[in-house]
Amino acid sequence: MPFHIRVATIQDAELLTKIGSTAFSAAFASQNTVEDMQIYLSEAYYPQKQLAELQAPQTRFLILEKDQEPIGFVKMVEFSPSDEREFVLDDKELLTKKLLQIAKIYLLPEFTGSGTGNLLMNESLLIAQDEGFEGVWLCVWEENPRAIRFYEKYGFRKIGKTEFLLGKSPQTDWVMVKLLEE
Repeated sequence: MPFHIRVATIQDAELLTKIGSTAFSAAFASQNTVEDMQIYLSEAYYPQKQLAELQAPQTRFLILEKDQEPIGFVKMVEFSPSDEREFVLDDKELLTKKLLQIAKIYLLPEFTGSGTGNLLMNESLLIAQDEGFEGVWLCVWEENPRAIRFYEKYGFRKIGKTEFLLGKSPQTDWVMVKLLEE
């Protein structure tokens, strides 16, 4: 089988930097200013930051490989919506549930829309279920209809919103959740 998912190690910090910045740029550069993109990428994607995230006990990364070449990753965090960011939620009861966050699903541009994102999503949902999480949640830019459709296909529903600062520009992200008993 040409596709393989593996757990990321601390040796993958540069790889996560490369895939993350490439995927983010491909997805959002055309809708944002060069300045905002440069600010965000310089703050979000550098090897030391990726290394710190890899070492965080509540965070894990899975890397998707095709023919032993890395083509994407998912970042999962054992974290429920809280005071870290301001969330406006329609259902505050969700804060009492044990939720796993899918913080990022990124693919290199040539694999976006190819169905390979399903491999990462399916693996994330299996992990959440196997580890006793009651649901999975994520944030997605309200102006990213392709990603929203992808998440809705998996049964995620919008339950609120939060602000995401891209460079100097505030943007609105939808907060979406999928309860695993649904």
